Parts: sequence; C-alpha cells; structure tokens
Amino acid sequence: MSVSKVAAGKILASSLEDVGKNMFVPQHFDFSKESELIEYIKENPFAQFFSSFEEQLQITATPLIYANLPSDSLVKNSEPQTPEFFGHVAKRNPHCAAVLAGVPAVALLQGPDAYISPRWYVEEPKIPTWSYVAVQVQGQFIPIEDHEETLKVLEATIIHMERNEKDPWRYEDTDPKLLDQYSKGVLAFRFRVTGMQGIKRLGQSRDLEDMRKVMQGLTSTEDANALKIASMMQANIDRVIVPGS
Repeated sequence: MSVSKVAAGKILASSLEDVGKNMFVPQHFDFSKESELIEYIKENPFAQFFSSFEEQLQITATPLIYANLPSDSLVKNSEPQTPEFFGHVAKRNPHCAAVLAGVPAVALLQGPDAYISPRWYVEEPKIPTWSYVAVQVQGQFIPIEDHEETLKVLEATIIHMERNEKDPWRYEDTDPKLLDQYSKGVLAFRFRVTGMQGIKRLGQSRDLEDMRKVMQGLTSTEDANALKIASMMQANIDRVIVPGS
C-alpha cells in the first residue's frame, strides 16, 4: 500500500519508553526479533568490535559471519541454542590479546543511514535529524588457534561474501602458498552471543504525511543510502498500516 493512500494525522509510534538494554532504543524504533537481527547481520556483516582489556579500549573492524549459514557446512555453531558468529583479525593487531583472553566484547553494525532535512516536514517540530539502522551484538571472544579450523573460517567467509556473484571467487582459486602464508597471519575466533539489540529509526514518531514528504525528499537526493532508507520506510508503513485505515 502506498503511504500516499494513508490518512494524514496517524503516526506509527506506540510509545516513547526506552526499551534498550545496552543501547538507547525508544520503543517505536525497537528492532529486537532475533531472526530479523541475524538476517540483518548476514546482509551487513562488516562490524566494529569494541572490547576493554588490560585497561585499554580496543576497536577493530572485521566481518562478522553467522555460523551455520545454509550455504556453509564448514563452520558449525558449537552451542546451537545460542546464536554464534565467527570472524578473524590480523595477528599483528594488538586486539588479538583480548581475543586470546576470551574477553567480553560488543560488535556494532550499521547502515543504511541518511540525513533528514527539516525542509521536508509539513508538521512541527521542524528540526534536522537522522534516520538509520544499527545493531549491537554483545558476546564473548572464543579464539580458534587450530590452523585447519582457521582455514575453514576463511573459506566460509569467502563463500558467504561471494554467494550472490554469478562467477564467485572460490577458496580453491587462491594460490596454496599464498593462502598458507596469509592464513598463518590471522587469528580466527568464534563470537558467542550473550545479547543482541537493534534500532530502526525510520520516522515512526512523525505524522504519515511527514513520512511521505521525507520519502520524497530522500528519493530526490539520488544517494544510495537515502534511497535504501526511503525503501525501508515504505516497507515499514506497508507492514503496520491496515489498508483503508
């Protein structure tokens, strides 16, 4: 259903209550269903890992890949009742000490996002804001020091990242000597999840007419992220609003 067919004066927000645990999430922006969070991470795997070890805050960017992907029989979840991911970091990275120590960490995944201009609003308050999607994953590093298991992690990562290509790069396409050299320079790990929380800030607190105008404004920018946010806003409206309401 097109948002233009929905009567103005309605908003999707149900409550301003903060329902976040480790991140600020007003209830109307809540994104917490486990299956949807996992699907988001599958499609947006590039994560920023934050952990504190020996009084040092450490941050590393690396892909976070879901264990037990349907297309992957290489890396299995060691505790099927608990969501589990895997990843890797360079051994030269000081963050490896935290991984080897098995410390708790937080992975932050973000995108898409877009600036929202007050020029697009019909109703007050007309102030600038930002629409975005983000997910935080709390968990614990479990180092993988076995070389064969490390190779499985790297192969599974390639399989996942190349899965939508018509002519995907294959693990076996890599020169064996080069693969051996580089694989010995990384530390693979499991990331056992203790909590997940997300936020979808898509204008749910605004009047539907404002949302329609914002979507038009986002579309006019021709920015890839803005177009994605507009599409997600429309999908959210289609999901929540009953035809004829």
